[in-house]
Amino acid sequence: MELERGLRVLTGRARAVTITLVLFGAANVICAAGVLAALAAGEGFGDADGYISGVLGLGILAIVATAIASVVAVSLWIYRAHANLRATRDESFEHSPTWAILWFFVPIANLFKPYQAMRQLWNDSHLQSDGYTASGPFEVKIWWGFWIAGNFATRLFFPLGLLLFVVDAYFLYRLVSAVTQAQTHEMNASYAFA
Repeated sequence: MELERGLRVLTGRARAVTITLVLFGAANVICAAGVLAALAAGEGFGDADGYISGVLGLGILAIVATAIASVVAVSLWIYRAHANLRATRDESFEHSPTWAILWFFVPIANLFKPYQAMRQLWNDSHLQSDGYTASGPFEVKIWWGFWIAGNFATRLFFPLGLLLFVVDAYFLYRLVSAVTQAQTHEMNASYAFA
């Protein structure tokens, strides 16, 4: 009964992730367009005219608000997805539901541990073996690649980083959808007949 409830919660959280990622992507596109418009007009951020400054200001506020909403929604989804894995098996997992989230906030470790936690989540949800020798699936690799690239690009050329985060949000949406579907179909069926 615990898994059935967990799967319903996961599905609801996946919907919340989808909504926040769409809003985050839209905010990034609007802000990137505003920055590019200011640069095309030959203006820096500080001397942009009122309209461009307004768009930039609103875009940055929208990015911050939707980023916070996305972090909360994705964190809740990651926690529930990892907790569902634990509900189906007695084996120990390398990443607890809590640490699967906290790794994003630990300096240095946040460059590789979140990827490992998501790889484990993907592989175990799709009933594949996971371990250090397990290959990371394409969806997890591409999501993580754009996440890292977006973080670095934002510091080098802000509009490029924003656009990379839009692509990253798309691949995160695909990853969330695929894991949610795997848990609600494949994993649930294997648990029911175990």
